[in-house]
Amino acid sequence: MNQLEQVNYIHNLCHVLFESGIPIQIPISKPIICGDRFITYYSYVDDCIEDFQNEWYAPEVTPNRLKNAARVFARFQQVALVLKGPERPLDLPYCNTINWMYDHDPLNSLLGPWLFSEELNRPGSVLIEFKQTVSHLIENVVDNIKALKRGLCHADFHASNTIFAGDEIQQVVDFGFWINHPLKFDLAIALEMWSRNWNARDFELNKKFYVEFMEEYLNHNGPMALAEEDVYLLPLSRLWIETYGIRIQKDSSRVDIVTKYLSSALERINWYLDHIDKLL
Repeated sequence: MNQLEQVNYIHNLCHVLFESGIPIQIPISKPIICGDRFITYYSYVDDCIEDFQNEWYAPEVTPNRLKNAARVFARFQQVALVLKGPERPLDLPYCNTINWMYDHDPLNSLLGPWLFSEELNRPGSVLIEFKQTVSHLIENVVDNIKALKRGLCHADFHASNTIFAGDEIQQVVDFGFWINHPLKFDLAIALEMWSRNWNARDFELNKKFYVEFMEEYLNHNGPMALAEEDVYLLPLSRLWIETYGIRIQKDSSRVDIVTKYLSSALERINWYLDHIDKLL
């Protein structure tokens, strides 16, 4: 499927979702080919002015907003169960995905040439710990993922991809993130983003928000639930985007930057490994 065919395919998916009652951004014109590019137009509504702090998007996660998001996500996944998303998202560099885990060398796909950096591979380095931890996670989850129900996933269904009018969702945007993935993968991302404690200095989830989102989702017939064997989806679900800053570093002298990204990603993974039993 070439890019134009993929855009048309995604446009059709958006219309199906909209007609199913999901407040989704929809295309209002077909793609127009212009040289080696194409142009298309989409519906859009204004963001809540209250969601911007110093021109930065920082939405307040109020109790009603969280519950509304869980309800919409439950309804979305009911529809997504019978839809097939694209195999590759349009915004692959930025989109969350787990496809890298099925590559011949997953860590190479994740980190690129930095995986073989002599300086980063010194004994006791953060890269050594990162490789060991991620390899162990993949071994625990990859076979289980293959057996999971797949369907249409947004791959970033959270506050900054959703436009609100107060507590009410007006529009879910960024359809360049549509992908065909296990639906539990999408649930893992939604749970993380809606229950994250954004005010904490280090990564952590707010268990109260986590439980509230999950309960509201299930109470409104959300079709998925995270079983004990699914918990490793949580630390792996956003690892592709967490390490994006590493893959774009082309200057071999930027070891400090890469180390910073590795430390941040490992901190997030370790938080999950330390607290996963409390989230079940």
